[in-house]
Amino acid sequence: MAQKLTIFCYSFVAGVAAAMIIHSGAIPLATVMALWTLSGVAGVLYILFKKTKYSIPLLILTPAFFAAANYYRAVDTSDKNHISHYTDEKFFDRTIITGTVVREPDARDNSTKLTIKPELIEKPSKSGWGVIKSSAVITGKTGFVLVTIYPTIGEFYDTVEYGDKIKVDAALLPPSEMRNPAGFDYGRYLKARGVFAVMYARKSEMIQYVGPGDTDWLTRLAIKLKRRFLLVIRKTMLYPESAFLGGVTLGSRGGVPQKVKMEFQATGVGHVLAVSGLHVGFVHILLLMICNVFRVPKKPRWFILVFGLLLFTIITGASPATKRAALMSSIGQFAYTFGGMGMRMSSAITIPVAAFIILFFDPLMLPDGSFVLSFVAVWSLVHISGPVEDVIRYLFRGWAFLVILIWILFSTGLSIVNPDIFLNKGFSVSYVMLIILTISAAKIINNKYPLKNFDFVSLPKYFVIFTYSQLSIQLGMMIPLSAFFFKMFPVSGIYANYIAIPLIGYIVQLGLIANLFELLFSSLGLATLGLKIAFLINSANYIFSKFFLDMAHFFAIRFPYPFVETPTATEMVLYYVAVMVFILYKPIFYLLEGVYYQVRDIFSIPEVRKKIIYGGAAGFVIVLTLYFTFIPQRKKLKVTFLDAGFGSSIIVQTPQGKNILIDGGSGGGWNFGVSTILPTMSKYKIMKIDRLVLTSPETGNIGGLPSVMEKKPVDEVWDVFDPKKFSLGMTYNEFLTNIGDWKLSLTPYDSRPAQMYADYYEFLKAIENNANPALPKKHYRAKAGDVIYEEKGLKLSVLWPPAEGFQSGEDILDNNSVVLKLVYGKVSFLFTSNIKRDAEWALIDDKSTIRSTVLLAPSHGHKYSSTDEFIREVKPEAVIIQFGYLKGRSFYESDLVPALERYAVCVSSTQSCRTDTSGSVEIISDGEKYNFTTKLGKTGFGISSAQGETGVGEILNIGIQ
Repeated sequence: MAQKLTIFCYSFVAGVAAAMIIHSGAIPLATVMALWTLSGVAGVLYILFKKTKYSIPLLILTPAFFAAANYYRAVDTSDKNHISHYTDEKFFDRTIITGTVVREPDARDNSTKLTIKPELIEKPSKSGWGVIKSSAVITGKTGFVLVTIYPTIGEFYDTVEYGDKIKVDAALLPPSEMRNPAGFDYGRYLKARGVFAVMYARKSEMIQYVGPGDTDWLTRLAIKLKRRFLLVIRKTMLYPESAFLGGVTLGSRGGVPQKVKMEFQATGVGHVLAVSGLHVGFVHILLLMICNVFRVPKKPRWFILVFGLLLFTIITGASPATKRAALMSSIGQFAYTFGGMGMRMSSAITIPVAAFIILFFDPLMLPDGSFVLSFVAVWSLVHISGPVEDVIRYLFRGWAFLVILIWILFSTGLSIVNPDIFLNKGFSVSYVMLIILTISAAKIINNKYPLKNFDFVSLPKYFVIFTYSQLSIQLGMMIPLSAFFFKMFPVSGIYANYIAIPLIGYIVQLGLIANLFELLFSSLGLATLGLKIAFLINSANYIFSKFFLDMAHFFAIRFPYPFVETPTATEMVLYYVAVMVFILYKPIFYLLEGVYYQVRDIFSIPEVRKKIIYGGAAGFVIVLTLYFTFIPQRKKLKVTFLDAGFGSSIIVQTPQGKNILIDGGSGGGWNFGVSTILPTMSKYKIMKIDRLVLTSPETGNIGGLPSVMEKKPVDEVWDVFDPKKFSLGMTYNEFLTNIGDWKLSLTPYDSRPAQMYADYYEFLKAIENNANPALPKKHYRAKAGDVIYEEKGLKLSVLWPPAEGFQSGEDILDNNSVVLKLVYGKVSFLFTSNIKRDAEWALIDDKSTIRSTVLLAPSHGHKYSSTDEFIREVKPEAVIIQFGYLKGRSFYESDLVPALERYAVCVSSTQSCRTDTSGSVEIISDGEKYNFTTKLGKTGFGISSAQGETGVGEILNIGIQ
């Protein structure tokens, strides 16, 4: 029975995955009904033929068809009441939503996020203020709206709570799509949680309280308890330890300082803030202890356990990881209590059953990182720990154990001193081979001269079992999935968790006990006594919490947290095939042993042996011929224009494998270097930057570069400024004088030059601290005539500014931006940075130089750039505008229109593109032709006269004459 249940549940998960892969969007209702029908037919056939050889295939098909239909039901947004049908097109549009806050407000550092279920939608008229053009009462499958509110709305910001009915007047926007090759897919994250629209309320008139909404009593109780518990923690413990305790016990991560969160991630203990299986396990143990104290019988205690875990899940926010853990604990305890199963069997069966239950109600959760990580972690503990134990018992003995200890210590020290050395694949392969060789030699020596009574299993039992668990999680989850989801790997994770996991058990349980005592005595009318007892318990817990924070800080500053190569889907499949081979090594060994004896018997016949050898040689020759015939031998150039908002960032990958980064987008709180460039480089497997070019000191060009240089070694830096005139010791006045723009010198207190000074200072500091110690000596000024990089058939050169600088009457700084030209065979790119019309007209004098196939529009497409004369002389076939409106940083979209119209008139057959509407742009060329694709599958400038627009998802293959 258990085996069939396992097959059924895993088939259901596979059905959801197959539906996502085959077609992730909604499908016609008739197709969904056909899948339901197929599931029913397969189920009936299974009942009829369950004692035949067809039973297993039918048992697999029944849930698989059902799961696919259930997934397409979940993604269907065709209902007329669904919120996705009412979204606005622009940020300044207006929609009035009335609805109830259905989840606890998620408080962040500078904002709070409210999840509301809409009940009434009103569309105001654009012609008159306060006039409602249309309204609709919506019910049923509406989807949720995520409303972000800010302290600027007034007193309501601090009083809004779960169950409030509110009215919001703002733009109703669809969740942002993933607009770059890598990074966080916020839209998919929200849709997995049922959110299909977002709103932003910044002013008091944009939001108002209407009254109490219709909510369930259990959630109200859970949130009331959570607020009471948080208040007790704040009264009995200092900050930030109180915020940390609130995060790990109650899931209230909003108050945890961002610095602490980053240190936890870098240390590999960030999972303690994401309330999951670890925390649920501690609560499970605490509830069983309470049941033992009150002598609750075996069977009734299961119901107490389930109710307690349900309440804890709601209190902590009901994240996918918490729901998974609570379900698994409840199911496992049920199997143990009522089914008589052992611990390992009950643990193994809870994994697929819990996955089935969660995906039945919410199939969109399957690709979500928290869902995948939490399930794979438990799966690894159950299935990999056994083989890991076998390997350790075999290897970690005698001289081999001593050699392994030496290698562990040496590798740890090397990763701290020079972690970038492991980025060299040649070194890494040689290093691993040397480790294997020395351990093998140690095993041979130990067989002849044994080192007795020196083995790993002689250590304390708790430490040994914990090591098995840690290595299992590292192999099954951390190594592949940390790189896949986060593009980074916490080197210190395996060490820090030896301290973190046992310690967090004491912290969570003491925190809950303190709160329960306060609640108990307060209910008896002894609130003061209850608070004093909570204070005494949390006084001890403060020491543990402070030690935990100090531990995370210690590991974060002493161990690296590098970006790593993101594995492809093929690499992930191969990795988990290897893991499965590792898990099933015993039956596989016996199978191979049988195959060996059969093959040996076959090869003993001379005639058969000759045929096999000749046939194998012929097959090998055919495979090689096909490979060299159909695999293209000419390598290609790839240029990626990232969607950097009102900024610029371009990644160039040359045919010979060199990597060039031109500009780095914006810095600040949402640092473009960390959020987009580094993840994209991980996806592209870029571990080193051969050339880094800064074309302008504007924050949209320079802001993200320091973060990139902190993580990636750089061979050379080419700068818009002369490094001989700028240094870390320069004053603000010296900086303004050296940039040579007299207008900026007249307004020293303006935010623009002040931001440039701060950004450029960080840029210079990053050059000094780069992993390449020779980089400060390879810091050059880019001027006309310089060749930044050259290889066979490819050349990246500087066209502008002139060596003596360009003194225009307008914006001197922008008109001295670095203009680059990249040529590869017949295909060329012109990167124009922030130059305006004065610099454009100066560049026109050399017509043959600026003529290019692909043009990056100057100055983000501003109306005072992209002059008719410049466009005619460049004669581009493809034009890209890196634009995105940002208040206080950019110009309005209306300022784009003149430039867009000029491109539409002056350029024939232009493959036009704006990154704010198309996302990032990728151009791949073999030097003869190029392929032009956009992340969102859209091209065109969005004006009726624009030429060369293509349909969604179309790839352009343009030949160069």
